[in-house]
Amino acid sequence: MKLLRISLTLIVLLLSCVLNNSQEVVFTPSQYYFSLQENTNTSLGPVYITSNTDITPSYSSSNNDFQVANSGEITLQASVSFDYENTTQRRLTTVVSESTTSNTANVTICLTDANDNTPTAPNPTDLSISINSSSLPVNTTIVRFDSTDADSNGNGLVMFRIVSSSTDAANFSLTATGVLVNTDALPPDNYTVGIEAFDAGSNSSTSTSNFTLMIVSDTSISLLQSRYAFTVDENAVNDTFIGTVTSTTSIALDPTPSSIAFDSSTGGIRVRPGLDYDTTPELTFIIVNASDTNITYGSLVIYVVNVEDVSPTLAQTTYDIDLPIDTPANYAVWCIPALNNSEEDAVVTYSLTDANNQFTVDTNGIITITRSIISLTPGTALTITLTLTDRTQSSNVTLNFNLTAANPPLPGVPQSLIASNDNFTWTAPVGIYPTEVFPAGLQYQVTYRTLQNLSDVQTQTTNETILQINLSQNDVYIYSIAASIFNSNFGQTAVSTFATGTEDTTATTINSTAITVSFRQLQYCSADVTVQYDLAYAGVELDTTVRNVVFNITNQTTSGGSCEPQSVDLTGLEEYVNYMISLSVTITELGVNDLLIAEVMNETFQAVSAAPQNLTSENITSTSFCVTFIPPTNNTQNGQITSYTVTYQGELFNTTEYNTNVSVSSVVYPLTESSIVCLSDLEEYNNYTVLIRANNGAGEGDAATITVQTLETAPVAAPQNVNATSNTATTITVCFEFPEGSTQNGQLTSFNVTLVGTPFDTESQTISFNITSIEYPMNGSLCGDVTNLEEFNDYNITPVILINAAGSGPSSTPIEVRTQQALSTEPLNLNANNVTATSFCVTFNPPTNITQNGQITSYTVTYQGELFNTTEYNTNVSVSSVVYPLTESSIVCLSDLEEYNNYDVSIRANNGA
Repeated sequence: MKLLRISLTLIVLLLSCVLNNSQEVVFTPSQYYFSLQENTNTSLGPVYITSNTDITPSYSSSNNDFQVANSGEITLQASVSFDYENTTQRRLTTVVSESTTSNTANVTICLTDANDNTPTAPNPTDLSISINSSSLPVNTTIVRFDSTDADSNGNGLVMFRIVSSSTDAANFSLTATGVLVNTDALPPDNYTVGIEAFDAGSNSSTSTSNFTLMIVSDTSISLLQSRYAFTVDENAVNDTFIGTVTSTTSIALDPTPSSIAFDSSTGGIRVRPGLDYDTTPELTFIIVNASDTNITYGSLVIYVVNVEDVSPTLAQTTYDIDLPIDTPANYAVWCIPALNNSEEDAVVTYSLTDANNQFTVDTNGIITITRSIISLTPGTALTITLTLTDRTQSSNVTLNFNLTAANPPLPGVPQSLIASNDNFTWTAPVGIYPTEVFPAGLQYQVTYRTLQNLSDVQTQTTNETILQINLSQNDVYIYSIAASIFNSNFGQTAVSTFATGTEDTTATTINSTAITVSFRQLQYCSADVTVQYDLAYAGVELDTTVRNVVFNITNQTTSGGSCEPQSVDLTGLEEYVNYMISLSVTITELGVNDLLIAEVMNETFQAVSAAPQNLTSENITSTSFCVTFIPPTNNTQNGQITSYTVTYQGELFNTTEYNTNVSVSSVVYPLTESSIVCLSDLEEYNNYTVLIRANNGAGEGDAATITVQTLETAPVAAPQNVNATSNTATTITVCFEFPEGSTQNGQLTSFNVTLVGTPFDTESQTISFNITSIEYPMNGSLCGDVTNLEEFNDYNITPVILINAAGSGPSSTPIEVRTQQALSTEPLNLNANNVTATSFCVTFNPPTNITQNGQITSYTVTYQGELFNTTEYNTNVSVSSVVYPLTESSIVCLSDLEEYNNYDVSIRANNGA
């Protein structure tokens, strides 16, 4: 890629008569970069001048292809445009020096490439191959097409594709770099395929040609085919296999190859060092008879494939660039020169490493500064790193932007000076001071003093054309104003005078802590007298300590008339206090000693009050409480307290913020009576934050805060979703969910479970469970295990009750649950009867009701002979009635026994366990 630079010198002339040395005009900054796309005729952008004159400037250009409007906007002449590919249009000029009547700026136009060229038609357009076989083998490399595009970078990167609608497109594939391969075995015939070349830029353009492949059968040739073509990557590893030329005779290559190795006996081709696409993109040989090189058999082409092995670079690795500190933000400050080295088929992109984020770079390599640097120090440098990257390679270039000084002219004289008792105003000096270059604008320095005290010089600076200031009364002010545009270098000064007002002695309240006293001086005004003024003031009810302001006035200039008025600001006063102010004068030369000449009274404004004091809670219930408090101290009430604003808000519940007012019964100042506010309809066991502010004529004052917790009451909601499960034959687990937090009304400490059994354990019992969690309110669920219950027994859990320190809550809805079955105890009253030599019967009763532990469904009878028939036998006895508990007796009869033999018989009751 390359950027063409067109430099021109602009000269600004003052259309004026003779200028003095203080009148000048300069370019700010003195150098510019603008980008321009080839073939376009658009505005490039403005240049800026700074001038301390009101004369209209005129511009000229050293390059006749450009013109500059009176606004400083640079454009091309109507008929001019530039072609990026025509390097003869590069032009440079020399920057001339400044003068007091003209000034120059160096402007560099960075010309960028447009995609305005079409790739040439793909070449070649036909090829003939003779084969000594039935068809050309699949995946044979046939040809690599060539096309060029005069554009640069991505706009000039040419790629290829098959025209899918062409006759034999289905028989071939084509790489983007133009290598054509057949995808089917091709018998002798003519094949036509459309090849399209296109570039990689935006608004891509294309060109197309039809390629004809003629395959001819020739059984007389010694080669399998008359033309061989292969591809190999540049810089491939030594001895890399490339391909084989198949021949029935020994063959050789002409000329003798040096960058490949050829085996004449096998036809094998291998890489030798030195394959470089950038110097030799393809190798071409004639295939000849190894014994007689005059006998030609065919041709061999090896296409070297370009591999990304060259980093894009510039001519230098470091560039030093002058950058005036008055360069406007968002202006180009440099464009890269032509690339020194790059792959011809790679697109180069640019990026910056800039620690201060002051620069950006676009796709054309044009670097722009993003913000004003007018405040930086000349002589220092801003260093950034520019990275150039193509597909896989990159390189870095260091750019040192050396900051150079700005030299704008000093501003002219401020205009239209006007003064009043509380401000100075003026208008800006004439001239041109562009805010794009100097974003802070003009700065002004105001210097003022009085005739009564010429040595007391006051200086203030401002960016406005007004300075707010309270001037003393009855004084003559001398003030001057000068302007600066840069670096606090102030230009010419405008001077004026102003006399403040002539009113008699008055007192004017400024705010809640200050009063201005204005008074006329005595009529004894001459250069020989010293007038000493004593201004005494004290509060009537508060701040009663007398304070004095004493000062002298000397060297009066008037003769026999009244002198200019004076004013004094009394500050540090108490709010909402009446002050008695007296003015005395002493003139020693005239024998006047401490003469009272005026008395005035004035009151300071009210200010917001301090916070009330001694907030105390009382009469606390579960839904109400009261707060007592007293007013702020006398000297912090700062005005007549008319009421109090009470703001309160719950912490856990009732979190809406409420306000109420408490009136004051006695209108006195300062207020001393205490007050009380009672709040009701509150949530039980809830923290409330209470803020109390005193209201006076200045508004709401500072807040005093107290936190009060309402008392607990018994819960008002029963446990929710109570359920019970039997985990064992003697245990029930009772679970429930806590009701909504605002119904708990206190810290839950326990819960009770009351239950009664059927048919056993029929006496009601209540079990209490402690709640150990200190969470409030309680959320989620809780369970408790009731143990030592009767097996297989129905239990009615009549209530579950929540308990806090204030009492018990309502009962839950009753539920029923049955304990699980357990193994039964042994049957009772076993009795043998109907005994014969080989049989007997046993009658028996069930276990006691409470020990059956479940529904008896059958009995298991086990018997075994002692002397004979010693095998253990089992038999079952069913139960005719399914009742619980079981009461009927049962009988089992055993037969086929051994005569005169003892038998052990055991009987077990069977239930669900």
